[in-house]
Amino acid sequence: MTPSQLVNDHQGLNFSEEELLEGVRESVRRACRYMEEKKYAEAETVFSAIIIFFPKTIETYLALAYAQAMQAKFDQAEQVYRKILEMDPNCADAQRNLSVVCEAQGKDQTSHPA
Repeated sequence: MTPSQLVNDHQGLNFSEEELLEGVRESVRRACRYMEEKKYAEAETVFSAIIIFFPKTIETYLALAYAQAMQAKFDQAEQVYRKILEMDPNCADAQRNLSVVCEAQGKDQTSHPA
């Protein structure tokens, strides 16, 4: 059996593009509700999943890093903020929040990434 046969054997998993987008929209709404409810671990999980499908959406990375920082996962948040700055060196939110998480760790923001 080849991988293409496996995909073809799962006909029940055929989603239209609109169905996939609606699923992502619902995931974003759920993650935002988790953030409002201060359920940061749950929000982190959902934002991480969204990034798999939309790896260039800076806003999702910002939300992910914020959720991580709110759980005191400063090393992880720092890595995400640095990734954002690789994507957009002028992202003011990432610059500011990177400074905050580095300070929380007693690090200099300009030090080499973790």
